Amino acid sequence: MKPRRILQVMGAVDRGGIETWLLRLLPHLDRSKWQMDIAVNSATAGAYAQQFIDLGVGIRICPRSHRSWRYGASFRKLLREHGPYDIVQGQLFLFNGYLAKFAHQCRVPVRIAHMHPLTDIRSPTLLRGLYRRWMCHLIAKHATALAYPSQSSREAFERIAAVGHLQHGLLPNCLELERYSVAIDRTATRRELGLPSGLPLLVYVARFATHKNHALVFSIVDELARRGVRVHAALAGSHGECLDELVARARIHGSITVLQGLKDVAPLLGCADAFVFPSLEEGFGVVAVEAQAAGLPVVASDMPSIREALCEGNQALTFPLGDAQAAAARLVPLLADGNRRSLLAEQGRAFAARFSAPQAGKALSDFYDACLANNAAGLN
Repeated sequence: MKPRRILQVMGAVDRGGIETWLLRLLPHLDRSKWQMDIAVNSATAGAYAQQFIDLGVGIRICPRSHRSWRYGASFRKLLREHGPYDIVQGQLFLFNGYLAKFAHQCRVPVRIAHMHPLTDIRSPTLLRGLYRRWMCHLIAKHATALAYPSQSSREAFERIAAVGHLQHGLLPNCLELERYSVAIDRTATRRELGLPSGLPLLVYVARFATHKNHALVFSIVDELARRGVRVHAALAGSHGECLDELVARARIHGSITVLQGLKDVAPLLGCADAFVFPSLEEGFGVVAVEAQAAGLPVVASDMPSIREALCEGNQALTFPLGDAQAAAARLVPLLADGNRRSLLAEQGRAFAARFSAPQAGKALSDFYDACLANNAAGLN
């Protein structure tokens, strides 16, 4: 039998959570059974493009337009020229409504809206409210299935959209676990990254976006200093609207370093003492799982979707959103207690083992099989 054809739709294939999830599990997806293309809604494909191409993925450029009719024409043309596709899987939150509609018009049998965020981070204007209601309506009408990275993200979306009639699937994030178990020379690694070796090192890995709340790390470092605990913090990411501001602020601060475009964050995690995760919005929080795989304790914002990404011991270290004093209060005794950090490292690594790339690949393949079976049975 010919492989089933899938079209993933993303903003770009840059270094980010969704893109990395797909890149990690693709080698564990049977190519004789599934053939995948990616449509990117930007003029350029992104940093991961060649890696996807090397895995046999076709990259299709379909720039996004504020005029839905214009984008719809371009997207339908893409489906006609490069299809037919058995599955279209949108990774664009509310815009998935338009994707499902256009794919339905082109008779794509399975139309999956993959809903990652826990909340809509856009300003709650009247126009945004109308847009959200319309997109939720289109998803409920034209999608055949919904996918989520966490139970929390599913519950959050079901509170704003009448989608109970659609097929649902939980698609866990994944790691290449072996990357985090390699022993490294902490002092040499810090020297290579330009980080001090004589201070406890806090790390945060995230896109430099406003909702990732990097600014709180500055407040946490300052609060620790007021409590007599000197630390250094490293903020690692690839891109985002806050990058220039953070670089300038870190240069003045002196106790924080911004690291841009690291191809592999495993060495950075391996030479750190704790992971700080102050984000204000996460569909799951896979970077917390990465940190635990590297044996780091995680001090994180107390959100349901992040708690799902933490072992029980690290759940006890969560703090209220935006509360630098509470975060510092968790860190002070933690940094002073090596035995506790060792215990959390053991618990975290055991927890992270649930998120292997082979398991994630199987979960995605099983979900596609179920979606196609429902379509064959006339249930969509």
